[in-house]
Amino acid sequence: MEFHPYFIIYSGQQLPSYEEFYNNVMKKNIACLFRSQSLTEQWKSRKEWIANNTDDINFDHLVNKYGTLTVPVYNCNEKHFNSNTKTEMLFNEYVDYWRNVIKNDEQTLNTSNILYLKDWHLAQDSNCDDFYELPVFFESDYLNEYCQDEQITDFKFTYIGPKGSYTPLHIDVFGSFSWSANIIGTKRWLMIPEPYVKTLKQLIGEILPHNLYTLPNYKEIIEKVHGFEIIQKSGEILFVPSGYLHQVENIEHTISVNHNWFNACNLDRIYSNLMNALNDVQNEINDLKDDLMDEWNEMCDKILTIHFGMNRAYFLNIIRHIVTKRLLRRQSNEWEFRYKNDIECLSKIYGKILLNENFITKNNDDWKNCELLKNLLEKLTTSQKKISN
Repeated sequence: MEFHPYFIIYSGQQLPSYEEFYNNVMKKNIACLFRSQSLTEQWKSRKEWIANNTDDINFDHLVNKYGTLTVPVYNCNEKHFNSNTKTEMLFNEYVDYWRNVIKNDEQTLNTSNILYLKDWHLAQDSNCDDFYELPVFFESDYLNEYCQDEQITDFKFTYIGPKGSYTPLHIDVFGSFSWSANIIGTKRWLMIPEPYVKTLKQLIGEILPHNLYTLPNYKEIIEKVHGFEIIQKSGEILFVPSGYLHQVENIEHTISVNHNWFNACNLDRIYSNLMNALNDVQNEINDLKDDLMDEWNEMCDKILTIHFGMNRAYFLNIIRHIVTKRLLRRQSNEWEFRYKNDIECLSKIYGKILLNENFITKNNDDWKNCELLKNLLEKLTTSQKKISN
C-alpha cells in the first residue's frame, strides 16, 4: 500500500476490508487505485473483449454482440463549452473507424478527427450487464440503486476510445464519486484535489481550459494546486473522490467501465451542491419571480435539471427510496457494515431538508413526501435501537 496526501494505492494482492476502504478512502475523500487485477480478472469483458493471449481488442466479438446499437460519440478535436461536440452512430460504424485508426496508427490520428465513444449506457441498451461485476467497495450506491429499482436511466457507462482520445477537465456530475475499471488499455489521469479547485480558478480564472497541459506554465500551476498524475493500466480500478477536477487521456487504445454514484460518505456534499446550484438558478431568474408566481418553483426545477442534472423532487425521491430499502434490509437482518452508517446519514440530510424553505414550501406533494420520509426514518431508527439494546 502506497500513500499520498490525496491518493492511496493498493498495490498487492491483499485487498483492504470494506471498513478500511470506507474509513480511509471514501470518508477522507481521497483517490484510490487498485493495482491488483483480482477485482476484474474474472469479468466476461476481460476474457471475451480481448483477443486470446494478446493485448488486442476482440472487435469481431464486440460487433457481433453490439454492432446494431446506437452509440454516443464525441469529437475530441472540437470543443463544445466544457466538453466536445457529440454525435451518434451505429456501434459497428464506430468499430470501422477505430479499425482504420489502428491500421494506419499515428498517420490517421494526426490527419483526422479523434472520436471517443463515451457515456454509453451499454448495460441498459443491451439489456445485459453480465460483462462485469460490481466490486464490493462500491456496492453502497444510492444513485444507481434508485435508478435500477425505478427502471430509469442509470449512471453506469462504458468508454471506448483510440489512443489520444480524452475527456476534458471537469468535475463529475453532481460532484459524485466515480469509479473506473480498465478492461484493456492505459489511461493517464490528472487530478486536482477538491480543496484546491478554488485556488486553481484564482490562478487561471473561472473558465477552465479543456487541457491543463496546454498552459505554458502548467507544471508550476499543477504544483501550486497539489495536482497529481495517475497511470491506470489494464485490469486496474480507480476510485475518483467527490469534487476533484480531473482530465483523462487514453495513452493506448482503451475500453473501460465507469460508474457515478453517492452514498453515506458524500451524500451531504451532493445535497450542498444541489442547494448551491438551485441558488444559482434562483439568482439568475430572480427578476421573473413575480411574473411566474405559482410557476416559480416548477421553472426553477426545470432549469435546475438542465443545469445540475437533478432537481429537488428527484433528490427527495432517492432519499425516500433508500430509507425504505434500508428499513426492509434491517427487518430481514441483512445489516452489514456498509449499511450501518446509512441511518445517521439519511437522518442528518432529512433534518436539513426540513429546515430548508426551498423544500418544505415548494408544494403539497413534496411536503407529503417529507412526512412519509420522517415516518420511515422513525421506524428505521427505532428498529436500530432495539437491535442495539
